[in-house]
Formats: sequence, C-alpha cells, structure tokens
Amino acid sequence: MMTHLTVKDRQNIAQVKTFKELAKVALRVIHSVPYPLAQVCGSITTGGGTPKQNMRRFALAIDRLSKSGEYMFSQMPFEKTMERLVLSWNGKGYCWPVLEEFYRPIFESGRIRRAYFLPGWERSTGATWEYDVLSGLGIEIWILPEGVWHDRDILY
Repeated sequence: MMTHLTVKDRQNIAQVKTFKELAKVALRVIHSVPYPLAQVCGSITTGGGTPKQNMRRFALAIDRLSKSGEYMFSQMPFEKTMERLVLSWNGKGYCWPVLEEFYRPIFESGRIRRAYFLPGWERSTGATWEYDVLSGLGIEIWILPEGVWHDRDILY
C-alpha cells in the first residue's frame, strides 16, 4: 500500500522553492499514513541507466512491494520538483542538498523502518549515501535481487 497525496499536497509539492520545503511536505505525508513505512532506494542519475529508465524501475519496485503488503513511502510524486530544484541549484558537482535537506529528514523521522535497494545501487552516489545514512540510523536494509524488479521494457 502506497502513501496517498491530497490535492493540497500535490499543489504544495509543485510550489516549493527549496529542498527543505519539499521535505516538510513529505514529512506531513508520511506522518499521515500507517507506520511503519518502507522506501525504495537506488540509482536515479549517477549509477547507470537513464533517469527515465531508473524512475520506471523505482515505480515498478514500489508498486510490487506495495502489492505485497508493504506500506510504501513513494518519492515518485516529489521527483519532478526535485529535478526542477536540482536544475536551479547554484552549487558545483553533485547536488548534495537533495540528500541532506530532503532525504535525511525523512530517514531521521523514524517513520521509515525498511529500505529496499535496487540492483546496481552501489554505483550510485546518492544510493551509497542513503545506504550509509540508513545503516547508521539502524534502519533495516534489503538488497533486491538482480532480475526481479524490472520488466522487459526496461533496458539496462
């Protein structure tokens, strides 16, 4: 079962100007749904595949885990705004604020009890950061097996 967003949540997501504001919306959402939650982690931009392919892998894994009975926090509704914020970010190199200002507060909220890592996560800057942070917080980590969390339309 996935977290559901209200119309107001979706409007807020579209209007935020910072990663911190986006995290506040996400935290409101995860505090409004049954606990505990799980989240999918993996490469989006730096670990191989295109962002579009990787987002499809995320969506499929979230859907399958949700159908198996996991209460899932889906970051998918936040991705378009994260992309906009990354593109407007003035820093150099990897956009660490997406991790430190968006994902860290979610992980530190105590609402995420398990993280599922997609195959190839270890090649991703963001996913390796997530692994280290989640491990340090004592959040359960499952590494999904190769070949299970994709469909024939997703190319590697």
